[in-house]
Amino acid sequence: MWEILTWEQAIAVLTSPDLLNWIYNLQTQAFPEVKPQLSVSFLPDLLKLITQPVLNSGRWLWNELDEVAQDFSWVLLPSLTATSAMRSPAEEFEMIVAQLRDRKEEIPLESRAAFKDIAIAGVPLRLYAVTWHLISESEKPEWALLVILGAPALNSLPHHVKLRISDQNNILVKRGLEAGSDDSYIFTRVVGYWDEKFLVSVSLMDGVEVTLPTFAFDLER
Repeated sequence: MWEILTWEQAIAVLTSPDLLNWIYNLQTQAFPEVKPQLSVSFLPDLLKLITQPVLNSGRWLWNELDEVAQDFSWVLLPSLTATSAMRSPAEEFEMIVAQLRDRKEEIPLESRAAFKDIAIAGVPLRLYAVTWHLISESEKPEWALLVILGAPALNSLPHHVKLRISDQNNILVKRGLEAGSDDSYIFTRVVGYWDEKFLVSVSLMDGVEVTLPTFAFDLER
């Protein structure tokens, strides 16, 4: 483990109980009670989850952006309506939502969304994030995060682009365009408890990547 860590990463590990616990679980994962999917390849995402700024998407439901979202130039979109507001980029978002609903993807009207334009190696991309509170029978309250990666004006995405989401245990999903697909966006949804956070990264190839501030959900602050 120490052969692959920089000094800065080693300091983060030694000062973080979560990271120390993760490394302990990794080294004891031969035992059946420990998750077998833990791997060293997940360590960079875990370091970012624990050490980088956290964006509170729960504030979106109160029509607010926290300081982290403002610092990273996220823009809050209008609430979803039954008909398109015919505004750009809100118009694009409504169009994508309609297509996702045709695919039986549930996106409630009480959800809220924000978007951010990014560029990787000179390629312009647009990332939409949609969040809402889930009504379930679980004893702990849950929330959903839907991430949509596209290009401005619904232009074509590069075929080698990848969208990755991680939590504090593992890489949850890594998605790209399917071979032969003419889709103009990639989407995926994750669900967690209110105390769980998600890391979203977009990459074009190995070493060319943008990582967004960690997404959290807290309606009480």
